[in-house]
Amino acid sequence: MVRWQWVVLVVGLVASLAPAQGDRQALKRQLQSIQQEIQQLEQELRQTNRQLQNELTTLKTIDRQIRLTHEAIRLLKENMQLTEKEIQKTRQELETLNAKIAKLQHIFKQQVVFAYKFGQMRTLNWVLGARSINEAYLRYQYFRKISASARSIYDELVAARKQKVQLTQKLQDQLAEQQSIVQQKQAEEARLKRRRQQRRQVVEKIKRNRKLLAQAVAEKRRALKRIQQMIASLEQKKKTTAPPQWETDQRWVKLSGRFGKLKGKLNWPVRGRVIHKFGRYKSSLTGSVILNNGIDIRAKEGTPVRVVHSGIVVMVTMMGGIGNVVVVDHNDGYYTVYAHLDNVYVQEGAFVESGTVIGTVGESGSMEGPKLYFAVHKGSKPQNPLKWLRRR
Repeated sequence: MVRWQWVVLVVGLVASLAPAQGDRQALKRQLQSIQQEIQQLEQELRQTNRQLQNELTTLKTIDRQIRLTHEAIRLLKENMQLTEKEIQKTRQELETLNAKIAKLQHIFKQQVVFAYKFGQMRTLNWVLGARSINEAYLRYQYFRKISASARSIYDELVAARKQKVQLTQKLQDQLAEQQSIVQQKQAEEARLKRRRQQRRQVVEKIKRNRKLLAQAVAEKRRALKRIQQMIASLEQKKKTTAPPQWETDQRWVKLSGRFGKLKGKLNWPVRGRVIHKFGRYKSSLTGSVILNNGIDIRAKEGTPVRVVHSGIVVMVTMMGGIGNVVVVDHNDGYYTVYAHLDNVYVQEGAFVESGTVIGTVGESGSMEGPKLYFAVHKGSKPQNPLKWLRRR
C-alpha cells in the first residue's frame, strides 16, 4: 500500500505541473513579442526625432508604446500569479513529502528494532518455541515479511529523500524566477512612467503650435469617420458572408431585440462629467467646430470602464486622434464604442456581459487629458448616447 501511494503521489505531481508550465511558456512568448515591438518603436521614435517630423507622429508612437507596455505589465502579472501558484504547490508537495518521510522513518524504525530484538539465534529460538509446526511456520513467514518490508521501506526512504532534494531545488528556482519577474515588472512600470511624462511634454508642445493643433483635430475627425465606416462594413459583411462562429452562441442569440428596448435605461460606462456632448461643439483648443459622433466624459485616469450591455467585442484597435478603441456588437445592428482607453482588458471575439470592465480611462489620442469617448451606433448611424443612458 505504501509503495502504491508513493507512485500515485509522484505521477500526480508531474501531471499537475504540465498545464502551468505550458501557460508560462505561452506568456513568455507573448511577452518577448511585445518587448521586441516596443524596441522597434524605440527605434522609430529615434528615427522620427532625427528626421525632425512633427510631434503628432511622436505622440502616436508614444501612445503605442504605452499600450504595449501596459500589455507587457499585464502578462508579467499573470506570470507572477502562475509562479506564485507553482511555488505554493511545490511547498505543499514538500509538506506532503516530509509527512511521508516521517511516516516511513517511523515504520522503518519499528522494523529495525524488531529485527534487532530477534537476531539470527533469537529468531531460531522464537520459531522453534512455537507450540506446533503450523505456528512455527507462521512465525517464520511473519519474520520473512518483516525483513522484506524493511528493505522496501528503506528503498522508498532513499527515493523520497532524493525527491525532497529535487523539490527543494525546484522551489529555489521558482523563487528566483519570481524575483526576476518582479524586477522585469518594476522595469516596465518605470518605462511606463517615463513614457507618460514624455507624452505630456509632447502634448504641451502641440498645444503651443496652432498648426499642429489643427492637424490633431483633423485627425480626430478622420478617426470618428473611420469608426463609423468600419461599423457599416461590419454590418454589410454580416449580410454577405457566412455568420461568425460566435453567432451560434446562445448568449448572443438571446440578445436579439433587447438593446433597442433599453433607451434611457443603460448604465453609464464610467462615472464622470460630460465635457463634449453629441453633435457639433466648438473646440476649446483651436476654436474650430467638431462633429462629435458620441460624448466625451471627463474621468480620473485608471477609472474602470464598463460595457453598457452584453455583446461581442468585434474590434480592439488604436487610432490617431482617439487612441485605444474597443467596439462591442450588441446584435440587431447596435454597437457601442469606447475610446481614449489606457488599459484594454478584452480581445476581439470575446463575449462580455453587461457591466464587464473592458478597460480603464486614459489619455491615449487625447489633447485634453484623461477622458472616455463613448458612442452608440445603429448600423452606420450614430445615436445620441445621452438619450440611451440613465438620467443622473
